[in-house]
Amino acid sequence: MEFSSSTVDNNSLCALCGEITFAEIPSLTPRLSAQLNAEPSMDLVLDLSGVSHIDSGAIRLIVNIKKRVEKTGKSFYLLKPSESVMQILEKLEMTPSFAILESMDDLREDMTKNKYDQYLPYSHSEEGLHRLNCSCAVCGSSNTAGYLINPSQYEWRWDEGDPFPTGYRNKTNKPFNVFGLLPVVCLDCCMSSIEMSHFHAMQEGTIAIHSLLADEEKSILSKNIKQRKRVVEQTGENPFDLFVYPRSKTACYLAYELARMCSRSMAIGKRVGSHFTIGYTTFLTIQFAVPSLKDDLINDCRTWFTHVLNERGSYNSLHLAISFFVLLNVALHLKKPK
Repeated sequence: MEFSSSTVDNNSLCALCGEITFAEIPSLTPRLSAQLNAEPSMDLVLDLSGVSHIDSGAIRLIVNIKKRVEKTGKSFYLLKPSESVMQILEKLEMTPSFAILESMDDLREDMTKNKYDQYLPYSHSEEGLHRLNCSCAVCGSSNTAGYLINPSQYEWRWDEGDPFPTGYRNKTNKPFNVFGLLPVVCLDCCMSSIEMSHFHAMQEGTIAIHSLLADEEKSILSKNIKQRKRVVEQTGENPFDLFVYPRSKTACYLAYELARMCSRSMAIGKRVGSHFTIGYTTFLTIQFAVPSLKDDLINDCRTWFTHVLNERGSYNSLHLAISFFVLLNVALHLKKPK
């Protein structure tokens, strides 16, 4: 039996290969336990596509691991079990017990909907939007401005020559600034991120869903608070007025610029996936930047998305599609098509 582990889309992926029998349990158990302890905040995906045979003893181990994962509030998935594994699961009538994926792309689609449904109870209505009830994982403040966005609730249209689609709410002919609401911002320490999972979801003053930020990332971001505050102070605006809806174009740019600062700081720890996050945040920043700043942002996009393609095994097909799309736009803008 062979065992390998990696991180894909902030999921802990463990791949097993060969025969998994009762005799393998003593060696497999500590490996899976170590993976759970190393990535306690991540969902666990067990790749069984390379498993040629499995017995009931090994399946009991997988069931126990599933229980351990779900006990912490995380999800457990089986990725593309081989035909022989599926036959055993069906024989034991256990297929309904597992969430089974055909690919990691299936997981992403599932998570997009699940994430919206998961956070919806921890939001309140404000100006026709769902404002998140969350607190900052860096400074602990509950003074945050962030909105729960479900892209499927908008009608999207493309204008000729514009690399950014425009969202229309309730199928009206009036465009709505969906991208401008995307970054969640702490109004006290100016932590900002396009990932709402970087903040704690709150319910009646207690944490309902913990932030996915690692302790190392929180430590790095806490050291840069003064730097982020200075960026906001230079505007002369009060963050409590600046980042709540409706956000001006200047406020949108600033929210993204803070998110870029935070994502670059977190990349020091070189978490897999950080290059895409920085590149995508930079790309979204372009639409709110003044013309004099756009060339530098475009060049930054080329740098970060080139890194993504160099480590493409860590990303799903949507990430790669976005990366190619951005690099194509960059090449056309710089008049350097390949």
